[in-house]
Amino acid sequence: MEDSYCWGYTGSGDFTTKSATWRAHDNLKPAHTSWKFNWIWKLDVMPKIRIFLWQLCHKALPTKATLLQRGLHIDPVCPGCHSEIEDTDHLFIGCHMVKKIWDLAVSHNWISSQSLSLLESSVTEGLHNLHQARDQSISRIALLLWSVWKSRNAMIFANDVPQPMGSLIRAKRSWAE
Repeated sequence: MEDSYCWGYTGSGDFTTKSATWRAHDNLKPAHTSWKFNWIWKLDVMPKIRIFLWQLCHKALPTKATLLQRGLHIDPVCPGCHSEIEDTDHLFIGCHMVKKIWDLAVSHNWISSQSLSLLESSVTEGLHNLHQARDQSISRIALLLWSVWKSRNAMIFANDVPQPMGSLIRAKRSWAE
């Protein structure tokens, strides 16, 4: 009997790309850390809000800073205040136009100032901290973040003048749906 080559990872002994792929995956070490934002999928909000939060927490929202980082040649300055680069933390927390929305939400007792204080350093870490603290206003905050995003897009694509009260009302209407 002559010697022959035999691939030990198929029943027939023949090499296939499928069997090689499965073999290669056997050698990969599984990631033991789970994504800390899986709780998003359990929030009591509309699916589009959950998808928005998923994009936000994956740093996948097309803010001007993100688009610039991906190689687009654009002006990265915030269209709301024209003073800083529009990244997610500036857009959702730092911009003076957005601060008015958060202040209105607190003054109308829609969210607490204590809940808002958890967001002050980083929007994604703040969301995680709200979840860890089992803060009841996390769904309302998610709706406000989404409303800010909608207002920002209307300002850029439709030349709408942002209205802080309008953003709060949109979030409240979404809460009722």
